[in-house]
Amino acid sequence: MRRLVLALSLLLLLGLLGIGGVEAIPNILDSFPFETGQGTLGMGTNVTNVFVQSWKNTAPSVSIISATFWLYRQGNPTGNLHVVLYRGTTSEFATSSPIEPALTNSQPLDMTTLTETVTERIFDFSGQTQLSETLYFIGLRFDQNAVLSAGNTAVVSWDTTSPTHPGHVYVKLAGTWTEYTDRDFHFIVRGETGSGVGGQNQPTGEPLTDQPSLLPAVAGGSTTIVLVGIIAYFLFLKKGRSRIL
Repeated sequence: MRRLVLALSLLLLLGLLGIGGVEAIPNILDSFPFETGQGTLGMGTNVTNVFVQSWKNTAPSVSIISATFWLYRQGNPTGNLHVVLYRGTTSEFATSSPIEPALTNSQPLDMTTLTETVTERIFDFSGQTQLSETLYFIGLRFDQNAVLSAGNTAVVSWDTTSPTHPGHVYVKLAGTWTEYTDRDFHFIVRGETGSGVGGQNQPTGEPLTDQPSLLPAVAGGSTTIVLVGIIAYFLFLKKGRSRIL
């Protein structure tokens, strides 16, 4: 009987190890992945320029945690880029436009880390902005301290040949939004219902610094270790000293 109790206790403890400690796996909420040879767009020399793509969230109770765009630098721009998120005026692609001000911004990307070839870059969000099941706009903007000039700016990948995403591109130049229905930015939006992290603005192929651990985190770690030790003691050390019925 004691052996059965100890076995059940061990199984219960192993089950507790996974409770509340495993980070949620990010879900792709919407995307239009990169393909080569489809076009790029220079982001200009005005720090107020904004470039966004409409997309629709259909996942309930989810928060945005990261977004991906494909970028490179032309010349030597300095300062930071952010991914910015706007809510749409309607839930329909054909009639929606960005509502200002923006809902949230990602962590910054230092433009001096961009390469001279198109590279996937992942921008993290805080995870505190919960999304509704509706239409949004997501895209890129400069920090106000960015230093840009002719031939020195960021360049983003978009599709001008065969865009198939249902959303549209909106570009803000000199304070005015302009819609482009015949092209799409290449992008990925990720979200999750739990706490988690994205990729810290790193190029494809580099290890991500904040990936979830392969092992589940343990709540109340020191208490758990003590309990494991007690069970191990009864299962193994006491086995030779007393007969377990």
